[in-house]
Amino acid sequence: MISFQTHPNGQAPISSTDKPLTPQIRANGIDVADFTPPRRLRIEEIPQIVNDFRLAARNAIEAALLRSPYIKISDSPHSLVPMRKAFKGSFFVAGGYDREDGNKAIAEDRADLVVFGRLFLANPDLPKRFKLNAPLNKYNRDTFYISDPVVGYSDYPFLEDNA
Repeated sequence: MISFQTHPNGQAPISSTDKPLTPQIRANGIDVADFTPPRRLRIEEIPQIVNDFRLAARNAIEAALLRSPYIKISDSPHSLVPMRKAFKGSFFVAGGYDREDGNKAIAEDRADLVVFGRLFLANPDLPKRFKLNAPLNKYNRDTFYISDPVVGYSDYPFLEDNA
């Protein structure tokens, strides 16, 4: 039986019913998964539940905005610092970094490696372009997930072809 310790105030999980789920045989065919019997949501709890979902949605939107390549928020490069400090391994970052942001993230020890996925798609010679501080090809999102073997992933020009 699952304990209530993982639920707020040690209460049973909420549901529209108080009917328990039937125990299920796990994938190994031996163990049985028991489920904590739920409790019926009380009417007076609804405003708090709605607020919890509102806050969760706001947090999800903020997290997406912090990693958006289209939106620059002044503190976004530092938003991963607490995770960087807590994690005891190689720490990779990705999402909207350009050459300058990537170099800064490494120099300020906010990452061990910066991933440049979209920039690499559009610039097959990205390390050379970064080294020379050369202009970058702009990527075209409309060609990212198409099945055409020529358009998108393999048709961006190399630096020498830009003359």
